Amino acid sequence: MTLMGSYPAAGQAVVWYLGDIDVWFKEGEQLITNNHIPASFYPQDELMASYPPPDPQGNLGVTLAFCALLTGLFLAYCAS
Repeated sequence: MTLMGSYPAAGQAVVWYLGDIDVWFKEGEQLITNNHIPASFYPQDELMASYPPPDPQGNLGVTLAFCALLTGLFLAYCAS
């Protein structure tokens, strides 16, 4: 492993040799490769599309009643 540092204003670079590093790759695991990318993230031969279930939209009557209440309160405020 080598560490390099530079100072652009002086135009020089400093190099430090930090030594060798022992590396162990996790060979043989089913879910993780050497670069730690799960196999499910790799490109597939066939594209599959799925859509989430629709969100509940609420009750129209409750929404209209709430809007009517706000409108009534606003008109009462303006009238006073």
